[in-house]
Amino acid sequence: IDQSLVNIDASLDRGGIIQADVLSNSPVAIRPLVPDLPVDATFERGTANLSTTIAQLETILNSQDVSGVRAQTNLNLSVAEGAIALQGQLENGLWNANVLVSEINTTELSRPILQNLTTTEEQPPTSLTFPNFNADVALSGLVNPLLQGDRAEVSLDRVNANWGQQSVQASGVATLANL
Repeated sequence: IDQSLVNIDASLDRGGIIQADVLSNSPVAIRPLVPDLPVDATFERGTANLSTTIAQLETILNSQDVSGVRAQTNLNLSVAEGAIALQGQLENGLWNANVLVSEINTTELSRPILQNLTTTEEQPPTSLTFPNFNADVALSGLVNPLLQGDRAEVSLDRVNANWGQQSVQASGVATLANL
């Protein structure tokens, strides 16, 4: 992918169980794959493990129901001069994720937004600077409503975020829905 090495080891046993492991220790630029991304981002390294059955693959294709899929992942990304580490699991239709965000440059992230808010006669406010963003977040919920575009509740098991002198600690439930 983008001239970087990704190893995939997959097997199918007699019972129809598919097991796949993905490993990459090579950086992969994300912007060539997602051209509208507002900032540079790089997949640094990561692993993923997936287990399902052939019958479940048919269910996924027909109904986007992934309740029979087991998956684990550990990903490391560099974004806006900072880093994001993600650990996630999926089992029995439930997902959980731990996300650690370190030193994300919010000035860099805000520039495309600020440029879109100014008119063609105005110069974008490039002299504005913002503090870096850090967060430690644990989330969980049902995966099928997210995939199917339905109303979904996400449990915010832990949210610790810092932006300069501002900080927030929270937990609770967020409801995601189309308005």
